[in-house]
Amino acid sequence: ALDESQSTLVATGHDIDGNGRVSRNRTWDRHVESIEGLVQFQASADPGDAVVSAEVSAAERLIAQLDPETMRVGLVSFAGVGWVDAPLGHPSAVLRQLATYAPGYHDNGTSIAAALRSAFDALNAARDPERARHRAILLLSDGQPTNPSRKQGMAEALEAADELAHYGVPVHTFALGREALAYTPTYREIAARTGGRFVPVEHPAEVVSLLRSVRLTGLDKVAIRNLTTQQPARGFRMLPDGSFRASVPVATATATLFAFER
Repeated sequence: ALDESQSTLVATGHDIDGNGRVSRNRTWDRHVESIEGLVQFQASADPGDAVVSAEVSAAERLIAQLDPETMRVGLVSFAGVGWVDAPLGHPSAVLRQLATYAPGYHDNGTSIAAALRSAFDALNAARDPERARHRAILLLSDGQPTNPSRKQGMAEALEAADELAHYGVPVHTFALGREALAYTPTYREIAARTGGRFVPVEHPAEVVSLLRSVRLTGLDKVAIRNLTTQQPARGFRMLPDGSFRASVPVATATATLFAFER
C-alpha cells in the first residue's frame, strides 16, 4: 500500500530515478475545486526524485525478488481514500503497473484506515479457495492519519488494524521521514496489534533498500552447516518470501580403487 498524498510529492534529496541529478523542491500553482484563485504547494521539480517515487522503486525491488510460482501480489494506493491499482495476482502484473506509475495530486489528507481496508479487500477478492495462504500487508507512508481528522483518523486506523488482526493478517509499517516518525506510536501500534514489524525510515530514500529486508512469512532464521565438518554456510541470504540460498563447504572425500578380473 503506497501513500500518494500531497506530501509524498516533495523531493527526497536523493537521485531516486538514477538520472544523475538530485532534484529540489519548487513552488507549484494549482486550481483547487471550491477555492478561488491558485493554491501553492511544494513538490519535487523532478517527480522521479519524490518520496512517492522512492516508494515505487522500493516496491519494484522487493517484488522482483519474489518467487512468482508461490507468491501473489496486489498494489494499493491511498490518500484520503484508498484504491486498488492492481488486483492480487502474478507479480509481473504489479511490476508492469509500477513501471508506468504516475501519481496524481491529492489534497484530501491521509487515511491509513482506507489503505488497510483497501488492501484487505484486495486480499479477499482473490482468496485462494484451495489452500490456506500466509497473507500480509506492507504499508508505506510519510505522514500521519489526517482524514477525516487527526484524532478520528488515528482511531479508525487502529480499528482497521484490529480487524486485520482478527483475521490473522500482519501489517508491516514503514514510517518515512520526520512527520511520520513524529507519529511513531500509530505505526508501531498497527504493527504490534497485527503481529507485523514496524520499520522507522529516517530518510525516505532509504526505504528503497530497507523494504528488501522485510520478511513476508513466519520464517525468521535459518542455520545451515556441513554436518561432517560443522562448518557454517557462506554467503547466506534469505529472501522476503522465505526462500534462501547459501554455499556450503564440503569435506574432502577419500576414494578407494577396486580392480576386478573375470
